[in-house]
Order: sequence, then C-alpha cells, then structure tokens
Amino acid sequence: MSNSEHDANRDPISGEPGSHPVGTGIGAAGAGAMGAAIGGVVGGPIGAVVGSVIGSVAGGLMGKGAAEAVNPTEEDTYWQDNYASRPYVEPDTSYDAYQPAYTTGYEGFSRYADTDKTYDEVEPELQSHYEQNYASSGVPWEKAKHAARDAYLKLYEERLVADKQRVKAGEVTIGKHIETDTARVAVPVEKERVVVERITPTDAGVAVNPATVNFGSSETARIDVYEEKADIQKQAFVREEVNIRKEVEQEVVQVDEQVRREELDIDAHGQSVVDRGNKSI
Repeated sequence: MSNSEHDANRDPISGEPGSHPVGTGIGAAGAGAMGAAIGGVVGGPIGAVVGSVIGSVAGGLMGKGAAEAVNPTEEDTYWQDNYASRPYVEPDTSYDAYQPAYTTGYEGFSRYADTDKTYDEVEPELQSHYEQNYASSGVPWEKAKHAARDAYLKLYEERLVADKQRVKAGEVTIGKHIETDTARVAVPVEKERVVVERITPTDAGVAVNPATVNFGSSETARIDVYEEKADIQKQAFVREEVNIRKEVEQEVVQVDEQVRREELDIDAHGQSVVDRGNKSI
C-alpha cells in the first residue's frame, strides 16, 4: 500500500488535533499505515496527568481491550462530521456513500485489534467483507479502501489534563496565654499633720491672780490625725476581640511533564508517496 493518508484525529470534545473518538480512555492500540502496529492510550481520570502508553511497533501486539473500546455511534458521528475533508472523498459525494467503508474499517479494528495481524494482512479480509455486504454502495473497494484504512488506523498521543485536588497543607492552632507585666498607677492621697503654733497674747506681761493659776502637768490636749492610704484593686476588662477566618489566595503552578505521541513510519520501498495528512500534528 502506498497511500499513507491519515486524518487530523481531532479530539471530539476540544477539537484539538491528535485524538480520535476511540482514542480517549482506552487501553488499546491501532495499526500503522505500512503494517506497523502503533498502540497507545490517551486517558485516565479527568484531573490526572495523562498516564502511560501501551503499544508496540512493526507488527507487535495490539493493546488488550481495544476491540471493546470502539463505539460505533461515536465512530459514525465522527466520520460523518469529518469525511468531507479527506483527500480521497470525491466532491459532492454524500456521507452515505462512504459510510460502509468507514464501518468496515472500525468494525475490522474491533475484530483484529487483539491479534498480531497488521493492516496489510487484514485488508484482504476487509475487502472481502466489504464486497459481500456493501457491493450496492456505489463506491468500489479501490476507492472505499482509503476510508476503511482511515477508520482502522488510530494514532494516539499523550496530553496533560489538569485538575485540582484539595489536600491539607498545614494546621494553625490559635490559643491564649498569660503574660505578667508590672503596672504603675499614681494615686493622690491626703495626710493630716499637727501644727503647733505658739503666739504671744495681747495681754502678755500683765499680772494675774495667783489663785487662778493652775500649775501642773495634768492638762493635756489630744488631736486625732488621719491620712489616706492607696487602695489598689484589679479588675478585668475586654482589651480586644479576635475574629478568625480564612482567605483564599490564587497562584498559577507550572507543571512540566514528558508526553509521547505516535507518528507514522512510512517505508515506500523506493516508491513516490504523497502524505496528505495534517502537517500541524
């Protein structure tokens, strides 16, 4: 086979090149253009970095479970949406004309994906199946075989699929403790004192009757003296109120990871081959 066309294999969800309706989430492989068995996985749960590729080259084993992964409804929808862009489709030809060829291709993949056979080995059987069941389609096998190969060939690539998981990053414990300081307060107090004031009377020097004079030590004056003492007491007051909450800060985390993708290996054996596939892949 010298025809090595392959489609853009666009992701049916994102529209990006390099995927296929059956290329998401399967543990399987496809067959190469010149008999290479190319296998891979694009999948894993959303949110995980894409996992491993399972496959082999040049006629190696296909991934187990690939046959079960083919969804005829998704395949048919995919090719109905994309067939018109394929180089082998003749202008003004409806999808109905090529649908049997695509069906032959992906159904053939379901039958032979878990075997050691390359596409070149199964093509005669696909041709026989096509001519027996779809002879009335109006598209002979020489034209239909390109569509069958398109639906049979699967190229896979790994992609990084980002998701987030909420994990515990740490713990903050908030409590109270007591610190003791020495406080000083100024309290004005009053104290009484006795003032003895001696003055000279106005009649000083005037003689008095001796009979009225009481000489002795029994005459005493008593005065109570008072003073204020500082009475210091402690009382508790609300100093401040503490509100505790969490705030979310956003940042962008860059993650680098190696990813793989499959490319066609074409050995034309000296023949001229025109690859009309999507060069941007």
